[in-house]
Amino acid sequence: MSVTLTKIDEDVWGKIRVAYFNVLLDSSYPTGGYGASLGLSAARIFGARTTILGAVCIAVNAAGSGIVSLIWDYANNKLMAFRSTGASHTHDLLLKNAAVADGATTRVNAGANLLGANTGGDLTVTGSGANGGIVAATAGAANLVQVSNGVSLSAVTARIRFEGR
Repeated sequence: MSVTLTKIDEDVWGKIRVAYFNVLLDSSYPTGGYGASLGLSAARIFGARTTILGAVCIAVNAAGSGIVSLIWDYANNKLMAFRSTGASHTHDLLLKNAAVADGATTRVNAGANLLGANTGGDLTVTGSGANGGIVAATAGAANLVQVSNGVSLSAVTARIRFEGR
């Protein structure tokens, strides 16, 4: 199978060609992602001898598919699909002079930049020494893995901006 492309708009930004598409994925995800042989070629996107410099996924309608992210692999010119493993990941943080007594707990505003966008921002720290110490912080954001070969993504539509030259 191959992807279905529906052009939304196109423009030229200086020397860069830009094209916006709705991309409907297919019923059998290929190992490594969708490339030229499956409908994502520069000629099909831009209609000329052009190189795809990159692609940005602007939005995804992936209801029920578990798709979390679509990423353009520029080295291999492929669109890759990723989903959550559902497992949280842990960060070790060194909190110097945190003034948290041994065994006591306090809340630290970790923010999304420290632990990821889905953490809620705060972190509970249990003291490990008079001057702070290393604590483990579990982030709510899950790890991502590439979608398995053959999985149907026919319910997934993405809006993607392709840039080429």
